[in-house]
Amino acid sequence: MKIDLSKLKIGKSVIFKESLDVLKFYDRLSYPLDKIINLNADAEVTDYSDFIAVNITINSDVLLVCSYTLEKFQEHIKDHISLQFSSNKEDENSEEDIIYFKGNEINLDPYIIDLLFASIPTRPIKKGAKWPKGGENYEVYTEDEYLESEKNKTDSRFDKLLDIDLDE
Repeated sequence: MKIDLSKLKIGKSVIFKESLDVLKFYDRLSYPLDKIINLNADAEVTDYSDFIAVNITINSDVLLVCSYTLEKFQEHIKDHISLQFSSNKEDENSEEDIIYFKGNEINLDPYIIDLLFASIPTRPIKKGAKWPKGGENYEVYTEDEYLESEKNKTDSRFDKLLDIDLDE
């Protein structure tokens, strides 16, 4: 989504809506995100003469991988962010959260996709999925069960010493 600054009037808000082409973001997909089904963004842009305020809202349907079952499931993501842009060179090194830009256009695509990625849960769980109790070559313990199993554990390297009869 590119904002043409010539369409803005000082003090007036303009709303831009766009359905983004998700194919250009596929090189950035990683677990738990399997696929972006759609990505729609609305941007309310207001020119305040010394800076430009942008409020972005995203709506997206994504395919995620469940942390418990590794099954894929669809999830709806909705989030928003407020940004401030300035073309004033003095604002480039400012301590405020102002993004410096050059030219007559602001490209919001990087901010939109970063907002989507930041909105995805790190451990998504499919509705109704249960924590596995065990499987091939592994078991799931509660903390108390684990501590009890550690008490009874011996070091297999020294098991042969248990066979030595010290009474002889």
